Amino acid sequence: MINTRFVLPMLAIASFAAQPSISSAAPLVYINQGQPTECVVTPTAGTVFTLSAVGDVLITGSYTGGNCGAAPPAPSAPSFTPLSPAPANLTIANSSLPSTGGTVTPSFVVYYANSCTGKVTATTGCAAVGGAWGNGTTVGTGSPSTYCSPGTATVAMPANAAQTACTYTFQAINCTNANGSINSQTANVTVAGVVVNGQCTEGESTGDLGTHGYTRQCSGTISSTNTSLHPTWNSTFTNMMSGAWPGGAAQLGFGLRVTVNSLQYGSFKFNTGSTAGGVHFESNSSYGTLGLLSVSTVAGDVLGASSLCHGSTLNISSKAGTAANCKLALNTDYYLNISNANYLDGLNTTCGTTSCMTGWTTYGYSN
Repeated sequence: MINTRFVLPMLAIASFAAQPSISSAAPLVYINQGQPTECVVTPTAGTVFTLSAVGDVLITGSYTGGNCGAAPPAPSAPSFTPLSPAPANLTIANSSLPSTGGTVTPSFVVYYANSCTGKVTATTGCAAVGGAWGNGTTVGTGSPSTYCSPGTATVAMPANAAQTACTYTFQAINCTNANGSINSQTANVTVAGVVVNGQCTEGESTGDLGTHGYTRQCSGTISSTNTSLHPTWNSTFTNMMSGAWPGGAAQLGFGLRVTVNSLQYGSFKFNTGSTAGGVHFESNSSYGTLGLLSVSTVAGDVLGASSLCHGSTLNISSKAGTAANCKLALNTDYYLNISNANYLDGLNTTCGTTSCMTGWTTYGYSN
């Protein structure tokens, strides 16, 4: 009688490029290797093993060891303990797409599984993915029977008309055979938001905030305890003002509150115009987390060469000979950058949650 205790080598889950190759001379199969009852099976060249419909391991070959028991005539097909699906990865190489969408190629291999179902979860408000993945139908079948891999791997990703990026989470689920099922790991695809007037791309990395792991935020909440700063703030985070700024209008006593994601920054573009003016920003702890301001000619720059000034409190002025620590030229474009970065701590975030409100009280600045 054959001793059916069989030790299979661990099969790592890999993408198609990493699938194990089969040499012309198949490796030997050892049963109870190194023990007095060791049995050696020489598989037919080109085939090590396959799986039956119920998960039995099938080997076609001949017994060459001395302790294989009463062997039937060669070739023979010994059966071993059924195997459940092995854990699987899921990789998507081109995982970042522009707002126009495009195609991605999910890749996975699940050993000992006959089929897998596709699942894609999208950010709320984003267009759904079509095809087998989006419809929750079969995305992979066992071929050969030793593993399940994608059939048609290319997936069309929809365009994104919003300013905020869309995130799609892919997963191969219900990878099954007669003995059980498992789900793969997940992999994300990001479709960028649209560029508004060419001034803001959601998720882009610019300035030294970008080099420290922050990305640009193109939408969020801006509010004031008074009517508004002058002129009106643009709450889409793409431009700062509806007109020239600081300008000659009084800025006294406005409470500015901005909600910024923990590892993102808002870069509000403005033009100083032809009228000189000034504004003083005084941090207001009653609004929430201590925030960081900077004015620069490159979005997201705090300590870099394009930054004119930075701090939690700033004096900003476009007046000639100003004593302000942030001296602006007239008729020039700048960015007011707002983030939760701490310039005294290597630009690490001060926000311990997903997003934090930060704020200032503003006053006129006459110098």
